[in-house]
Amino acid sequence: PYPVLRKGILDASFHSKEQTLEFALENKTYQASFFVIDGAWAKGNKQLNGVLLVVMDVSLVRLLDKQKREFFANASHELKSPLTSIIGFMEMWEQGIIKTEEQADIVGKTLQEAKRMNALVSEMLLLSNLETLKETNNKENIALDAIIQNIVESLSPQMKAKNIKVH
Repeated sequence: PYPVLRKGILDASFHSKEQTLEFALENKTYQASFFVIDGAWAKGNKQLNGVLLVVMDVSLVRLLDKQKREFFANASHELKSPLTSIIGFMEMWEQGIIKTEEQADIVGKTLQEAKRMNALVSEMLLLSNLETLKETNNKENIALDAIIQNIVESLSPQMKAKNIKVH
């Protein structure tokens, strides 16, 4: 039922391959890191090997990454339009193309475009500040024992063949 976890445990157990994988469960994204534990630490018992599994909910991080990518994909276009207008208005003014009676209208349009750019830059700064915030330590209880039991049962033939026991 959890093929990603099963694969990670198999790779770590039988191939000594440490890795990090992602999987979805109940509309959340989790990151599972598998670490091989060498039995040498247990009084030199090299037969006592294991796998440390660390699971983290990375749903919010992935959502923020997606939103950031979408935002910056549009940001360059959104900044270019008002900049082009401001530059055009200022060049026309510099070259004397704008008549005195049109100056108030052009100044108003230039100010409006500058405010648009300012709002976009403010949003970019806010996004940057949100990105630098440290993740809060939100803890949530999950039924990890049921997941682990299911994986252990599905791996029991391989474990029995290699005389591996889970405690």
